[in-house]
Amino acid sequence: MVERVGDAKLHHLCVVFIDNVQVYASAPDDTGTDQSQAVRPPPFTIQNRRMSIVLVPKLDYLARNRGFLPESTLFAGLGITILLGFSVHFAGSARSSLRDSRDSNRRLYAENEERRAVEARLKTSDERLNLALDSTAIGIFEWNVASGEIHGNPGLWSLLSLAPALPTTWPTLWESHVHPDDLAAFRATRAAQLAGTQSFTDAEYRMRAPDGGWRWLAVRAKSVA
Repeated sequence: MVERVGDAKLHHLCVVFIDNVQVYASAPDDTGTDQSQAVRPPPFTIQNRRMSIVLVPKLDYLARNRGFLPESTLFAGLGITILLGFSVHFAGSARSSLRDSRDSNRRLYAENEERRAVEARLKTSDERLNLALDSTAIGIFEWNVASGEIHGNPGLWSLLSLAPALPTTWPTLWESHVHPDDLAAFRATRAAQLAGTQSFTDAEYRMRAPDGGWRWLAVRAKSVA
């Protein structure tokens, strides 16, 4: 609190109270001070006596230190305004992100529900198609030549009373049931279609059933790629 130690010039008037009685003052009176700015720390006890020290700033000290108060207040206000602006911006961005997330979740839920409904309709249509094919003794198959897999409806095997086989074993298994007298024509027709010379074939040949008998099949096949 000393402004210049050499001449003992103080920034504040120091007043000491013991049991609320003034016992010391650094100046004979309080002229040149601002009592409203007095610093009054809590009293303390020494040997069962209440003591307090009050510091009152001098007017010339306040004048010197208040020179930059408007500018400091202005910059502080600008800083607080900027911080509030950032807070409002971040809060708005958070609300916008939350709203977008909710909208996205609703769209995803609606799309999932629509996909489930479509899958349910496709499953129902597939079941109806299989029932119709089974009742008319018609089998449908799709042969992926590149992978060697053949996929067909259950009625395709029921025509021969055979249990469904693995897709990759169908070509060999199917050929093994062709009648020996029809095997050459069967292979020629299949080779012509695989070579691309015939995109559509309509052939009839005999297939062996598990009971040892022979059944005539009419097979129509079309190349799509």
